[in-house]
Amino acid sequence: MEEIVMTPTFLRSQFSVTGYYGQVGQSPRRTVLDIKKNEYEGKSHDLMVIMMNPGSSSPQGDWSESLNRSIPAHPDNTQYQIMRFMLRTDLKSARILNLSDIILTKSHSFYGEIDPDENKNPHSVFSNKRRKELDGLFISDVPILLAWGVNDKLLPLINPAMKYLSIMRQRCFGYLKPMSTDRFYHPLPPRTHLQEVWVTKCVESFTMKF
Repeated sequence: MEEIVMTPTFLRSQFSVTGYYGQVGQSPRRTVLDIKKNEYEGKSHDLMVIMMNPGSSSPQGDWSESLNRSIPAHPDNTQYQIMRFMLRTDLKSARILNLSDIILTKSHSFYGEIDPDENKNPHSVFSNKRRKELDGLFISDVPILLAWGVNDKLLPLINPAMKYLSIMRQRCFGYLKPMSTDRFYHPLPPRTHLQEVWVTKCVESFTMKF
């Protein structure tokens, strides 16, 4: 399918999005997001995606009435990139987890929420204290697209995630930064042509491994 037709309007006609939202104090959180082709009637997933944090995706409807349950959600531009990848690879259903549950749209604000001590980030589902919860959300035996970004400030969140993936012996892929083993480019770089590059590179990585 030609990339030129993959506008947000077109993508919304192809996919449905649901998310599980919560709140800690006055801070909104999202634990999990599912993206599914509208034509797909199955319940299983054929892709896992791990990214940085929930960004600007929000529940459809009143926030206070949406807490602690899975509900339809508005996708954001990052999730549109995942949809474009899914169309290019004919994948039907993806589960998205993030290094952090904190909903913040500005990266510099989000980085300020990260404690340098890997054991002091309870907002990450990959923290040791949330292992049981993670085991319940994680989809095993499917390809895992890593796309959490390349900033050094993410390391206290990246390291526990990489340890978990190693223990689970999961098969991962993504657009890896050169000379790195754990920095995978985020789906939404600022320039449009680089966004297209991201999709192409991830399709190539997926095709080589799966």
